[in-house]
Amino acid sequence: MKNRNRYTVLAILLFALIYVGGCGRTTTAPTGWLPSVSTAQHESYGGWISVKYHTGVSESEVHGELIAIQPSQIFIFTEQELTHISIDSITQVKLTTIRLSKNNSVDKYRQMMYPVKPLDEFRAYARFPQGLPEGIDIQSLRSKKEHWILFRPEDLSP
Repeated sequence: MKNRNRYTVLAILLFALIYVGGCGRTTTAPTGWLPSVSTAQHESYGGWISVKYHTGVSESEVHGELIAIQPSQIFIFTEQELTHISIDSITQVKLTTIRLSKNNSVDKYRQMMYPVKPLDEFRAYARFPQGLPEGIDIQSLRSKKEHWILFRPEDLSP
């Protein structure tokens, strides 16, 4: 019986450490990039996404706004440009977006992870959830540049 109580106490302590350790920063988006409460309902931008992918023998990472997910590619607006990555090369994705409450106010920020969730579930948080519109001039797309000024590399650490 003593061992059982000891294991119960250890399990509770382990859970508490994991819970408290996970209570830090909950978003990888740069400071100021995610919309405020007053603009969240009217904004037409995609969620903030971080994608790790294979490039031959190494792994790369890109961060930016989720523009669209096509059957074979994902489109992301980075600080510099609109880029696309082959779905087959993706190893990990973290998406930060806003979750609205029943009365349409911002409840909190939400994170989704791939491969925990399938990439199809991320489409709803893209600027173009149905994919890039046919005939769109992707060169005409504009990023949410006013927030890139606030970008700091340390904002990307979890």
